[in-house]
Amino acid sequence: MIEVQQNTEIGTARNAPINRKLLMITSYGRPCGIAQYVEFLEIPLRAKGSFQFEVAALPVDLFRANGPYARKASAAIFEQILTKARDADVVSIQLEPGLFGMSPFSIWRRLRSIIDVSKRVLITYHTVPIMVSSRPKLSLQGLREFAQAWRGSFVFNQLFSAVRRTPYKFRHIVQTRREATNFGLLGIPPETIITAPFLLSVSLHEPILVPVQNTASG
Repeated sequence: MIEVQQNTEIGTARNAPINRKLLMITSYGRPCGIAQYVEFLEIPLRAKGSFQFEVAALPVDLFRANGPYARKASAAIFEQILTKARDADVVSIQLEPGLFGMSPFSIWRRLRSIIDVSKRVLITYHTVPIMVSSRPKLSLQGLREFAQAWRGSFVFNQLFSAVRRTPYKFRHIVQTRREATNFGLLGIPPETIITAPFLLSVSLHEPILVPVQNTASG
């Protein structure tokens, strides 16, 4: 069974320095469910006062556009996001692969860049890996579903490979215990997986602000 670690060695809200910075990288200010979810979280997170909270809005439309202007503008905005990520103590990624680009390669390139510059990473999974059929259905809809599944599988395979190399740099928020179990089977340490909603997990023990204990080394 997957359990959220609550060992006192990982800290609590009482001893978390108030100068810690939490950066949330997400879609924002646009008509999509994740953006609305973040807007719901923003006011109570800013009101907590035990850390500095900032939202870095992904240029989703520019990532999906073609042409030299879109590429130049999106690159400039993304570089600003990376600068903020370097300065943050914890970077929260609201993960829906399509927010980071169109092709699986550009999606992973951007995710990897964020991970590489971040000290600690908290990922909220709005999409989880799905099994890819070895043979797509012979229809337009079937081909679309196969392409979408392959794109997601590539991104998640790369992501989990990076996580397994430095597992305790990450915390993972998933929606169900079944997803938590599946993540554990993929080699993600169970003590880094959280099934509580983001705001509740912050309110209970603020795992985002403190490193998880590496139980494998103890």
